[in-house]
Amino acid sequence: MATTVLAFSVVEKEKDYQHLLPQIIQYFLAQRQRGYWRNTVESASITSTILPYVLESNKNFTAPAAIGINGDTSITINSFPYSTTLSSASNKPIKVNKTGGGIAYLTLYQTWWNEQPELVTNNFEITTYFKKNDQKVLAIPAGEKVKMMVKVNVTKDAEYVMIEIPIPAGCNYASKKQDYFMHKEFYKNKLIVFAESLSKGVHQFEIELEPRYKGTYTINPAKAALMYFPILYGRNGMSKVEIR
Repeated sequence: MATTVLAFSVVEKEKDYQHLLPQIIQYFLAQRQRGYWRNTVESASITSTILPYVLESNKNFTAPAAIGINGDTSITINSFPYSTTLSSASNKPIKVNKTGGGIAYLTLYQTWWNEQPELVTNNFEITTYFKKNDQKVLAIPAGEKVKMMVKVNVTKDAEYVMIEIPIPAGCNYASKKQDYFMHKEFYKNKLIVFAESLSKGVHQFEIELEPRYKGTYTINPAKAALMYFPILYGRNGMSKVEIR
């Protein structure tokens, strides 16, 4: 953050690069994920650096901000925070505009069921496999404990990462161990791991499972994504496992 504050001051004096300033401000705002920066010194340095530029580029900064959304329905938002869900039944384009002063932070996302998910490796590279007695296995025996191994190769340092690991339908958890540096939530169909930070490199996770029902089962892709920027993610492909 201190380096970025310094970079902002440098870029602000270079006319050819001033188009980067709004993006740097967006980065600063994105770091206030819990409503504040990490400490008083960081807050003071960021505020004193960006405030003169913000006030100069937005003369009516103190005017109340409003956001208009036009699509299947029209909405005007002037009280924040605000959230809503819009239908996409008609596939009508959604237009968003802002009036008034200040800086409004807007997040848009869309959800749908992806029947044929493709491999995504831009930010995280994920591989999964099973181990029995420290040996990699393609089929797992019913009634005997196995470990589902998940390797996540982080292509660059990441903060606040959520890792979603589906487990085969024929398995139950043999144990539900928590780690000191991470929080885990165990669901019937998947394990979700929350990591405050993951450094660049390979990180390995293991899940102790107890296969119970024979058959061939589909394993949905495991996915790692930034919690506050879920468009930055990675996943492996779909696979199958046999329980004998």
